[in-house]
Amino acid sequence: MNKSDLAYSEPNKYKTSTIVFVTDQMHCENLIKTGRKIADIAKNDLYVINIQCKDRLETDAAALEHLYGISRSYGATMQMMCAESPLRAMISCAKKFRARHILTGEPNEDDSVLFKLWRSLPVVHFYVQTPEGKLHMASRYDRCRTAL
Repeated sequence: MNKSDLAYSEPNKYKTSTIVFVTDQMHCENLIKTGRKIADIAKNDLYVINIQCKDRLETDAAALEHLYGISRSYGATMQMMCAESPLRAMISCAKKFRARHILTGEPNEDDSVLFKLWRSLPVVHFYVQTPEGKLHMASRYDRCRTAL
């Protein structure tokens, strides 16, 4: 059995992880590839997580299937879930998987849930990848930014 066959295994409670939060869009493949590099440098497990809001259940199934395949090919465990509060679900996942590194795409709006996530988990290293593939850490300014 190889690591990618453990798609729904429980995390090792002593090992930290890298989490990539993805949407149901094909271009999230780039986030998974970058997440693998971060996890390799950190020498920890990689989890790819898609969280859908319960009131928005229409998804691009083909994109999620594609991302699942990409996750497997990069040795990541992918999980998909529905939640009433995506923020609470993201924080719960970060704690459950002992995240030390979290990678996302760029926040789209000034009231993005990402700003709240960054403030909620001060010991986690947050990375943002632009659509062009540029990677940067969420700065202190980003973490303290107040939603308008």
